[in-house]
Amino acid sequence: GRPRASAQNGVKYETVYDIIPSFQALEDAGRIDKSGLYNEQGRCPLFYMSEFEIAPEKGNEGGSNRIPVFLSKADLLKNWSEKNPGAAVPTVKVVDMVDTFSSMVGGNTASPVDDKVVKNLVVIPTLDSRKKAVECENERGSIPAFKTGEMIAVGGK
Repeated sequence: GRPRASAQNGVKYETVYDIIPSFQALEDAGRIDKSGLYNEQGRCPLFYMSEFEIAPEKGNEGGSNRIPVFLSKADLLKNWSEKNPGAAVPTVKVVDMVDTFSSMVGGNTASPVDDKVVKNLVVIPTLDSRKKAVECENERGSIPAFKTGEMIAVGGK
């Protein structure tokens, strides 16, 4: 049959996705976080600004504002400038994706994760990823889309 992957906890999975950050994202993260964390294999930086929030999801209008997190510092800066023309750019912060997901489920993290980010984040895909998604959707035509049933984020040391 199909090859299966095994997570750190021994659970077998038939589908595994690797999220690999760009070299530029790792360099940008290393300039912000000087701990050396982003020199480790498997780290994926998420960039955000504490002052940059977007409205709650539709249907949750009374809820908390969301914190957009980006896989690219350049995308964050571009998005900030478009939504806040002429405003001073706040400090860009970085957090590791795996540590963020581990913090969401109460696990251990290698780096501190802002609780406000954990509770209110929304991941914004890169411009290249969004363009590729549109291309794939156009190529798919009338063929039904494949839907996955679940996503399991596994962190570990």
